[in-house]
Amino acid sequence: MTRPPPPAWPGSLPATVSFADLDDIWQRLVPVDATDPAALAKLGIVITGRTDCMLLVYDPEKLLGKIHIQNAGANSLLVFDNRGAAGGCHISARLNAPDSALIFVGLAGASVNLPTVFLRRAGQVLFWGAGATAVQVQIELEGAGASLIVGDDCMLSNEIWIRNYDMHTAFDIYSETILNDITHSMVLEQHVWVGQGVILLGASVGYGSIVGAKSLAKGNLARISSFGGIPARLLRANTSWCRSVTGIAPDTRARLARLAACAAAAATQINDAPPKGDTADD
Repeated sequence: MTRPPPPAWPGSLPATVSFADLDDIWQRLVPVDATDPAALAKLGIVITGRTDCMLLVYDPEKLLGKIHIQNAGANSLLVFDNRGAAGGCHISARLNAPDSALIFVGLAGASVNLPTVFLRRAGQVLFWGAGATAVQVQIELEGAGASLIVGDDCMLSNEIWIRNYDMHTAFDIYSETILNDITHSMVLEQHVWVGQGVILLGASVGYGSIVGAKSLAKGNLARISSFGGIPARLLRANTSWCRSVTGIAPDTRARLARLAACAAAAATQINDAPPKGDTADD
C-alpha cells in the first residue's frame, strides 16, 4: 500500500536538477518518533522546540552525523535518505514557521556541513540532492513558500552564504519604493561548483557551471559556464568541472552527456507544445 506524501514533498524535479526517483524514495522511507531520544541518538539528531514533526529516514540505525534542529513551527517535514551515509552530516537548522521542510536525498558518503540553515517563513523548503557536498555553507531564506533546491552532485566550498534577501530593507527616500525585494526561490541544478567565499543572493545556477571564489552572484547564471567577480559575470562559456584533480573522470563525462540529453528533450517538448488557447488536435 502506497503512502501519500505531504504537500511539502517535491514529488518530481526536472532531470537537470536531480536524477533521483523521489516517489520511490518516499515509499522506502521509515518514520522515526521525534519524541524518542534513543531513536534520535542512533541517527545523531537532536530536536528542540516542537517535536510534533514528521521525521523520515531510510535506515533508522544509520548514523547521519551531528544534526541539531530547532523546530518552532507545526507540520514540519524532516527527511534524511541516509542509506550508505558515513556520519558526515553536520547541520544546524532553525525552522521558524509552519509547513517547513528539510529534505536530504542520497547522502551516501557525502560530507555536508551546514552550520546555519534558517527557514524563516511558512512553507519554505530546503532540498539537498544526491551526492551534493558542502564544506561550510550558511543558508537563510525569507518569504513564505520560498525554497532552495540544491541539485545532485553539487560541490560547495567553505565560507559560502546562500540567501534570497538582503536581511534588511533598502528604499528610496522620496517614494519609499523598496529597492531590494528579491525573496524568490533559488535553484542550483546538477553538478554546480561554488567556490570559497561566494555569496549567492537570490541566484540560480544552471547545471555544470562554476561560480568562482569570492564572487557575488545574482539572477540566473547559465549552464556549462564559469562566472566570477562582484557582481558575478560570465567568464567563459562551454566550461565545466570534475572533482578529480588529475583529469576528467568517466562518471563526469557521463553525467554531463545525460544532462545535455535531458535539457535537449525538455526544450523539444516546450517547442512542440501547442500555443496557449490551442489544442494538439486543432
